Amino acid sequence: MASKRYVKLNPKASIFYDQASKIKVLRKDVVELTDKQFNLRVIKAALANGYLIETKAEEFKAPSSKESSPAPKKEVDLEAVRKKFDELVEAEEAPEKIKEQFNTEELKALAISLEIEPEEGDTKLDLVNAILDELKDEDDE
Repeated sequence: MASKRYVKLNPKASIFYDQASKIKVLRKDVVELTDKQFNLRVIKAALANGYLIETKAEEFKAPSSKESSPAPKKEVDLEAVRKKFDELVEAEEAPEKIKEQFNTEELKALAISLEIEPEEGDTKLDLVNAILDELKDEDDE
């Protein structure tokens, strides 16, 4: 079984990325590497030049618990979003008013649940209109 090694960036560095191995180390991140990854020429060179610093396993666990709270996106309560959206549609609210009741992530999640593929440049209004069209099509069937 391969042992785990941990590395982090030198505080003066902003990012380390090796395209061949897909190893990426960002500021304030501690990354877990296998012995095989650790012994790569690029990693050895970065360690020798002081760009990467070998660190302890405790640092790997501690930052992830602190930073994971605000960093990850909140899970969208799809049922609540759908219920709220349906209530606004029943109240015959304008799409401009509906879009203000939701954030982009909620609208994207709702769109995906209706098998709508959100695109990169979609605005909240685009998503609301697409959802309304999809719901209208469902009612027509």
